[in-house]
Amino acid sequence: MKKESRNEIESPFTNSIIKSYLQLILSISSKEKSKYLTNIKPDEIPNEDLVLFQGLLEKHYKTERSVAFYASSFYLSTDAFSKKIKKQFSKTPSQLIQERVILEAKKLLHLTYKSIKEIAQELNFEDEFYFSRYFKKIVGISPSLYRKNVGISIVAK
Repeated sequence: MKKESRNEIESPFTNSIIKSYLQLILSISSKEKSKYLTNIKPDEIPNEDLVLFQGLLEKHYKTERSVAFYASSFYLSTDAFSKKIKKQFSKTPSQLIQERVILEAKKLLHLTYKSIKEIAQELNFEDEFYFSRYFKKIVGISPSLYRKNVGISIVAK
């Protein structure tokens, strides 16, 4: 009986159940994070320009990946802009841009049935091969392997 119960635990549905729990945990964590971010008081924000940068990044990350674009929005040189951002976030603007693009790519890979080519087009890459190289360079695995490992969410429909 114990042997059979162990086999039931190792059934193919186990992975689906674990993934569902992880999705639920991530969803709850995201909701809690949103509550925290909306409760930040304006006087706690260290620099209004940095908030504007985050807004610009959120608006343009699919089409603009150059630091020069964001720096010009603040009438700063790329060096001055990079120093300002790195001082606040401990990351370069390029890293923040890459992280945002990769976050969206991971989200699309996990939450949609879109092909790699469609995701590459949505994120404004020249082609799916360049997107795959970009993704693999940053994440360490290809988009298709990432999707295979993480799976497609049950909410993807």
